[in-house]
Amino acid sequence: MGIVSEAVGYRARRALQICAVLVFCCASLLADQTNKTRVGLLPFINLSGQTNLDAWRKAFGDRLASELEEAKPPWLDVSHSKVLTALTSNGWDGQQVVGAELAAKVAHELRLERLVSGGYNRDEKGWQVEVRITGPGGDSKEQVLIFKEASSQDLFSAMAEKICAALGVVPNPKFKELSKRYRVSNEAMDKVVAVARARECGVSNEVIIDGLRAVLATEPNYPNARVALMDTLFESKRPKEALAEARKLMKLAPEMCWGYIGVAVGLSGSEADEEREKACLQALKVHPGCPSAAGLMFPVWASEGRWRELKPVARQAHEDLPEEPVSTAALAGALAAQGEQEAAGKLLQELGPLDDEQGPDVHGLVLLAAVQAKCIAFISRELLWLHRCGMTNEYARNLVGEMDASFWLSYPPGLTTTNPLPRLFSSPELAAELAKRLTPAEQSLVENPLEVTEAITAEARGLTAGLTNSTLKAAVLFAAVIEQRLQSEHQSTNTLQPGPLPVCHQYASRLVALARSIGLSAWLVHVEFVSEAASGYHDRAAIQVQDGQIIQFDPSLGVLGDPEDKYRMLNDVQAIAHHLLQVEDLPKVRVAQKLDPEDLWSRMVIVVRLSTLAQVDEAETLWKALPPACTNRWDYYFGRAAIELHRSHYGTALSWLQQAEALSPNNPAVHQALGATYSALNEHAKAAEHIDKAIKLGAAQQNPGLKADLMSQMQFRRDLAKAGQMTEQELRQQAAAGNPGAQMTLVNVLFERGDNDEAMTMLRDGANKGNSLFQENYARNLLMLSKGAAATEAADWLRKAALQESTEEACYLLAKILYTGELVPKDEAEASQWAHVGEARGGKNCHALLKEMELLADSAAFAQGKQRAQAILSKKSG
Repeated sequence: MGIVSEAVGYRARRALQICAVLVFCCASLLADQTNKTRVGLLPFINLSGQTNLDAWRKAFGDRLASELEEAKPPWLDVSHSKVLTALTSNGWDGQQVVGAELAAKVAHELRLERLVSGGYNRDEKGWQVEVRITGPGGDSKEQVLIFKEASSQDLFSAMAEKICAALGVVPNPKFKELSKRYRVSNEAMDKVVAVARARECGVSNEVIIDGLRAVLATEPNYPNARVALMDTLFESKRPKEALAEARKLMKLAPEMCWGYIGVAVGLSGSEADEEREKACLQALKVHPGCPSAAGLMFPVWASEGRWRELKPVARQAHEDLPEEPVSTAALAGALAAQGEQEAAGKLLQELGPLDDEQGPDVHGLVLLAAVQAKCIAFISRELLWLHRCGMTNEYARNLVGEMDASFWLSYPPGLTTTNPLPRLFSSPELAAELAKRLTPAEQSLVENPLEVTEAITAEARGLTAGLTNSTLKAAVLFAAVIEQRLQSEHQSTNTLQPGPLPVCHQYASRLVALARSIGLSAWLVHVEFVSEAASGYHDRAAIQVQDGQIIQFDPSLGVLGDPEDKYRMLNDVQAIAHHLLQVEDLPKVRVAQKLDPEDLWSRMVIVVRLSTLAQVDEAETLWKALPPACTNRWDYYFGRAAIELHRSHYGTALSWLQQAEALSPNNPAVHQALGATYSALNEHAKAAEHIDKAIKLGAAQQNPGLKADLMSQMQFRRDLAKAGQMTEQELRQQAAAGNPGAQMTLVNVLFERGDNDEAMTMLRDGANKGNSLFQENYARNLLMLSKGAAATEAADWLRKAALQESTEEACYLLAKILYTGELVPKDEAEASQWAHVGEARGGKNCHALLKEMELLADSAAFAQGKQRAQAILSKKSG
């Protein structure tokens, strides 16, 4: 309900005095979250064949959207205008019927959980309407509702009631009361719908105004028509006439918010402040939580620092509409201004990113609230949005100008950063330093994660154009990197993008490069966390701002880094070494070893990398050379475990991992390794327990394919654990019932006692049913038992397994036998194909094989295989 107006919301009647002292323990920036069910309204279909009813196609969605949004409790996030925009961007011409494929595509893009569509007809007896409510993928949860009403008004009342019931919410009883109180003829509603259609077709406001006045001449008590007239008059910059209509609305329908909102918008001048506020308060009374009233009043009170007055009003509005951003932000600011920082931070976290439809006044309000609550992620995000908006909007430009004049941040007294600071190299100095330490061949392997390119410089300058405050510049760049991270995560979630997402190292490095490109001193920071929540390695950025202060920005978590953490600021050479150790690439590992030989973290990682890359003897030599001080580090024991795992000494590896766990109990890498080790030892319950812990602690959080694989492994190990407690008779019963854990356990029992034929029969049965694990194991055993005679058949089964997303090991085995050509005809192109597919799913063996092939295989075949792999992965992601 309510109207859309920019007249009051953008006023900043007093200069803002913003001086934000920000502590490091800020609230993190959350991705878009809501507790509401996302419902999309598709255009209705005109089944009548009467062209005069075409205008109702959009009207059904508009009217239903306004009523469903007011359902109680407010559990529906209803989208009609966004659906129309998404349809248009996907080629819909506004007239054709929306097909199931297009509807499903839009639902996926907008993350809709339910779709409402329908068709309508009208004859001399009245309306006949069919409504369908489905899931986004089609009719899996379809509900069909039939309506027959003579009155258009009664039709919408009945539709709102039944659709709400189907969606599990209660319609706002106010709509039904208003429908009874303000009876409107079908003819009048037809005319208003026709006027709305004319507006969409570009008819001038003058024609629209004349049409609405004609409707009101015959039915003066039609509230919707008067609201539309008032809105159009405001748009036409005829505020006196609009204000007159608003006052008529207040008298005609005092229980509606429209008139009060119109009065608040139409009044101008400081002498009208009291009446404007009274009108907004009355709108909030008749329409609890009214977003329009909150949007008009709360930003003004916040800019004037009237937080004490604002607190009770904002609290009530927030309780009435908990997910309304204006009320949430206003309450957060009011709470923070009166010392309730923790509560304010939680409210801002619940708020999440604002809808694109929210204007500069709302973003400004969130900024003011975030300043009060000292939440750097939200301050940065809103500054970025307002700075962009300021290109065309004076209010946003002025607000950012106020911030630019006074913004600063600070760690609490007593917390200092590294002194002296690590060296910053110019490009020639860095090249000279690398030339001293590395051979030309080694220099060719160097990748500088902090390199300032022309593209990065252009991006940073565009983001910070017009700003002079170094802290503000750093905050805006920080927000831009967070925005890129959220977009990447959103894209992965909504498109099933294959392969891993960027990690903390990449985001931190990008922020450093952006800062350096505009003349700010910045460094990569390596952190080693050990906390109750999680532990492990992490990277963030440090930027020098005004007064020489060093602030650590963490774009992966959306917070300021805590200077009390155990961290190391890296010079440029060390940053390059750190970057080279992010991947399992033997030549790059050796370069990193030369560039940063004394750093304990680097030495620990090199041990693990060498073990993974089959350089296990060298890894052990390096591990034994570690200083005694390393024995209090978890990765000291983790490195030794990696060596033992490569040698298949699982019992020994387990003891080392248990020591690593004791020092770092909430480390996802340790728990993932424990899960794999217990799996190898056939201790399935413990394997499942540690895989579960690894997932919960964020293992594979940046790799959707690996996460799915871990989930599958965890469930399978649980099934095996249950099966391990069964007698053979029980196993056979469960296997016959289709339990994969029982089936695989029975297969192992059969192999152990030499019943190979029956075991292979069971594996083949599971493989024929499409189970990738059975396909892979059947192929492995074919190769072992037939001495290669059945290698062609085994390769075919491996191909079937490799096409399923959780089987990177099948990819590796298939790629290996195709590459070597010992068991099947050599085919380097197909070997490259499956190795690339397996690597994209997180397969370490595939990664190592690709590195070997890149050096030794035919380059054309290697490239052809990579191209084929991309096609397979793209098809899977779609």
